[in-house]
Amino acid sequence: MCIHNLYRLSLIPSIIRRDTFAHNSLHKKKPQARILSIVDSYAAMTESRPYRCPYTPEEAATEIRRCAGSAYDPCVVEAFLLVLHKKSGLFT
Repeated sequence: MCIHNLYRLSLIPSIIRRDTFAHNSLHKKKPQARILSIVDSYAAMTESRPYRCPYTPEEAATEIRRCAGSAYDPCVVEAFLLVLHKKSGLFT
C-alpha cells in the first residue's frame, strides 16, 4: 500500500511523520478521496490480476472491513458496505 493511501498517520513512525508531512495533511484527506480509495481497492481486489485470482465480493468486503480505521475511514467503510449490501445482496 502506498503511504499516501493510509488513513491513520499513527501507522507511520513519528520521526518520518514530522519530517515528511506538514500539519497532518494526510489525515485530513478530503471525503471524496476517502470514498475513492475504498472503491478503488474493492475494484482492484475483485478484478483478475496476472499474479492472482480475483477475490469474491464477500472476501473483498471482509478485507475492507478489516482495514477500517487503519487504511480506510471507518465511517466511509460502513457506508460503502451498506450500499454494497443493498445493491448486490451481500451478507444476507
